[in-house]
Amino acid sequence: MKKDSVERREKSKPTIGGIPDYNHLFEQGQSAPKKKKGLLSKLLKMNTKSIIANGFVYLIQASPTWAIPIVSANLINLATVALGTAVGMTQSMWIELAINVAVLVVLLLQNVPTTRLRWRIVSRMNRRMSAGIKSAVVRKLQSLSITYHKDVLTGKIQSKFIKDTETVDQLFSAINHNIIPHILTAVVSLGISIYSSPVVALFFVVVVPINLFLTEYFRKKLRKSYRNYRINTETMSAKITNMLEMLFVTKSHGLEQTEIKSADKYDYIVVNDEVNNAADRIMAIIRAEHAKTERTIHKYIELLEVKNE
Repeated sequence: MKKDSVERREKSKPTIGGIPDYNHLFEQGQSAPKKKKGLLSKLLKMNTKSIIANGFVYLIQASPTWAIPIVSANLINLATVALGTAVGMTQSMWIELAINVAVLVVLLLQNVPTTRLRWRIVSRMNRRMSAGIKSAVVRKLQSLSITYHKDVLTGKIQSKFIKDTETVDQLFSAINHNIIPHILTAVVSLGISIYSSPVVALFFVVVVPINLFLTEYFRKKLRKSYRNYRINTETMSAKITNMLEMLFVTKSHGLEQTEIKSADKYDYIVVNDEVNNAADRIMAIIRAEHAKTERTIHKYIELLEVKNE
């Protein structure tokens, strides 16, 4: 029953102020399946409709790229046939020419609105997903214990938050702007090649497995290098943030000698040897300042005048 409720919650996509609620993606209950889904697969599942719409609109948007060579070849063939015969252009050839030109014009005209539509779909999906992830991470950080925040450096948490959320954003941008278009382009190109020239299609059959092999071969090395780079970046960011937080302390310690030389210009001197003692001395100074003659004499003068009357 709990598993069904989790699946229903993923499908319903609850929102908070218009931002999708991704908080359940970080929950790990005891009733969860043994083979847990990764964050990427869950996000892809929740945005399946937008991804499919993006791919479909891209097919229409990029259709002039694939149609121009075919239409150009048809026009060249018509011109070659017309020049090679004494009759010239026949009625059927004129009709075929008009059809090719009309198809090309329609495909070129639809490119502008479909490009705007595709960018709208992709941008809306990326913005909502980015806002949902960042909101979920912020709520997760708020729910962690004080001990955790004391043990983990603030700079490290900040670096993780910024770096990880930006990485997810960049990944989905790459999926929508690069991976999906490249896959569809390869499939369409392969189909056109098989239809027009099967010999050229053998090139794709050979090149694609080689690319997959090279990707798999370098994946482990790239993952290891990226992990080391990420750890070094987080460590550096944590040190820089802590340095900035302690900057006023280091600056004040650096000016100790200057403060000591100008100590005779101050009315009071408090040494911060122990926090409680220093606080008691400061409170005593505040009470003494409140009891100074120039601050209280007018009150006593007013009381004496009232009594004399």
